Amino acid sequence: MPAVLGPAPPSKRLAPLVVAALVACAACDGREPAGLDHRAGAEAPSRSRSSRVAPAELSELAALGYSGWDEPAAVPAAPVRADVASTRPRVFADDRDRVIVISAEGEVIREHRVPGRRQVEFARVLPGGRIACVSVDEGLTLLAPDGEVLWAVNLPCHHEVALVPEGRDEGSRRLAVAVHHEVTHRARRVRFDGVVFLEEASGAPATDLETWSTWDHMDSLKERTAAEHPLDGFAPNPGADPTVYDYFHLNSIAFSGPRSMLVCLRNVDLVVEVNLPSGDLGRSFGPGSLDWPHAPTPVDGGQRWLIFDNGKHRGWSRVIEVDPDRGEVTWSYPPDGERSLFSEVRGFAQRLPGGTTLITESERGRVLEVNRAGDLLWEFWNPEVRRTGDGREARRRIYRMTAVPPSDVGL
Repeated sequence: MPAVLGPAPPSKRLAPLVVAALVACAACDGREPAGLDHRAGAEAPSRSRSSRVAPAELSELAALGYSGWDEPAAVPAAPVRADVASTRPRVFADDRDRVIVISAEGEVIREHRVPGRRQVEFARVLPGGRIACVSVDEGLTLLAPDGEVLWAVNLPCHHEVALVPEGRDEGSRRLAVAVHHEVTHRARRVRFDGVVFLEEASGAPATDLETWSTWDHMDSLKERTAAEHPLDGFAPNPGADPTVYDYFHLNSIAFSGPRSMLVCLRNVDLVVEVNLPSGDLGRSFGPGSLDWPHAPTPVDGGQRWLIFDNGKHRGWSRVIEVDPDRGEVTWSYPPDGERSLFSEVRGFAQRLPGGTTLITESERGRVLEVNRAGDLLWEFWNPEVRRTGDGREARRRIYRMTAVPPSDVGL
């Protein structure tokens, strides 16, 4: 049986409370908030947060359930130029209860079902073949390589699970999981984020790794952004607004070392290093350059970061490689002048051995692999479609697709 964790006590300091303090969260209602729009067509990179966020845009910060936004089905699911792309198998979750493994030719190799979960958003294959499955606002499930459930814990988790790279043997490793909790902030219901650390052996909290939270580090995080946050103004009618807002919206975790954690805070356009165990901040990048980014990962030994820059407000997306020490973009896709990529609120980029980049254009259910020159080597469209309430067909999104060593999926 999954472990059910208890409610949070009313305390600001979250770190000593580890996992149990993070269960008190508002349920997502799955609706897109009123007022969202694409201000498409801007040619500049992204406008700074100080120029585009105002109290009138509070609706953009409403916490969402991530259950919509499928794109129309219009193209076949057929890889292109697979002969020159990476031959590694690729893994993705179907946003319901399946984990799917496909070949570089786009053929389904195997699939696993995750019992008792409604929405498996992301499945991370760990070295050795175990699969950690994130179910939005439900919890984390660890599968054996053959799909057997090893354990499941209930957590208000979302978006991300990452392996802490400590060099430990399988079974004794630790997992970092993104979670959220709700507090009353300026007379509003507001979500803040945390990273909890779980033991691979059991799913129990790691006793020597404290929870890191955006609530505890709110002041130092705000120093890295370029503008006042609209949720810092007091609600005009306390108690009258039932909306649950999202202050930072932590959407990814990556590691360049066992004590160097990279997180992405979408709502303030910030990618920042967190030094563990202190929780102090290191290098950062984003405000004035990024527009609601996702999924930064360290490349070149952590000297550069690969980021999916969604461009929600400008109307087009890009994948960039940045040098955070110099504040410079060192590579980008699509090539200059093209506006061929757009995923409004999700996306992922993975640098593969050999230097190619696997890009998940989530909202369209499309995944592509490109080389350094920007040439398209591989393309996949989710073949699964659904019929919407208005009778049209829509292609299901892919939150993330990752390429993995064949041995990790039993090949």
